[in-house]
Amino acid sequence: MKKIYVYLPGEKRLIEEKVWGEGLLRYLYLERTDSRLLLFFAKSRALSRLCGWYYRMPWTRRKVAHFVQKFDIVIADFENKKYRHFNDFFTRRLHPRARPIASSSLVSPADGRLLAFETFPEQGIWIKGCTFSQDAFFAKKSALYSRFKDGPMIIIRLAPPDYHRFHAPLSGIITQVAKVRGSLFSVNPLALATKPAYLCANYRIHIVIEGKICVCMTLVGATNVGSIAFTGKVGDTVLCGDDLGCFNLGGSMIVLSITEGKPDTELVTRSLSGIETLVRVGTPLII
Repeated sequence: MKKIYVYLPGEKRLIEEKVWGEGLLRYLYLERTDSRLLLFFAKSRALSRLCGWYYRMPWTRRKVAHFVQKFDIVIADFENKKYRHFNDFFTRRLHPRARPIASSSLVSPADGRLLAFETFPEQGIWIKGCTFSQDAFFAKKSALYSRFKDGPMIIIRLAPPDYHRFHAPLSGIITQVAKVRGSLFSVNPLALATKPAYLCANYRIHIVIEGKICVCMTLVGATNVGSIAFTGKVGDTVLCGDDLGCFNLGGSMIVLSITEGKPDTELVTRSLSGIETLVRVGTPLII
C-alpha cells in the first residue's frame, strides 16, 4: 500500500504521515469496485452525523490521551483544560503564544499540509494523474471565478491530528460569505488520488477578505466534518491571526485564492512535484 509523505521544513526532510482511519479510507476509496456505499456516506452525511454524535459523548474523552501519544501532538501548545468529550479536544484552542504571526501580506490560516501554485491554468491542475479545475470549484460563470481565476492558489489540508481551528490569513474586511451545498467526501490523499474533483463536490464556504491584497478563503467540509463553525460575517473587520472558527471532527481543507502576490518559491517547487509541506498558523505564504 502506498504511503503518504510530507515535507517537514524545520528538519528539511520527508516524514511519513500517520493516517487516522486508514483502513476505512482504503476500503471506501481504493478497494471497492463500486461506489454505492461511498456515495451513500458522502451524500447522506450518515457517517458524519453518526461520528459527530458519538464523539460528543462524555466517555470519548478517554480517547484523548491515546490520540495525543499516537500522533505526537504537542499538548503544551494548547489551552490547559479538561475536555468534555473528544470533539471538545478536537476543536481545542491554541495557547496565546504558541503560533507567532509573521509580518507578511498573507499567512497560513491553519496548521496543515500545503500545496501552492503560482497560476491556475485554464485546463486545471493535475494531481496524482487527475484534474482539479477552478471553474468547477467556484462555478465558472460566478463573480468569484472571474475575480480569482488568474491568480495563485494555495491548498492547505488538515489531517485529523492537526489543530482544527482556522484564523484570518490577513488583516482586512470580510466583504462576502457564500455557502455552497455539497457532499462530504474525504480530502485525504488516499481519496483525492482517485478523484481530486471531490473538492468541487464537497460542502464549502467561500469567504472574501479585502486587505492589502484580496483573498478568498474557502473552508471545505469533508468526511465527519458536517459542521463548519465560522464566526465571522460580512462587514466584520479582522486582524491577521484572529480566530475565525473551527472544523468539527474529521479531516478538512482550506483553499486560499488570491488576486496578487507570489507564493514562496520553495513551496511551489515541491508542490509541482506533488509534495505537501507542513505549515502552521502564522507561517508566511507569499513573497
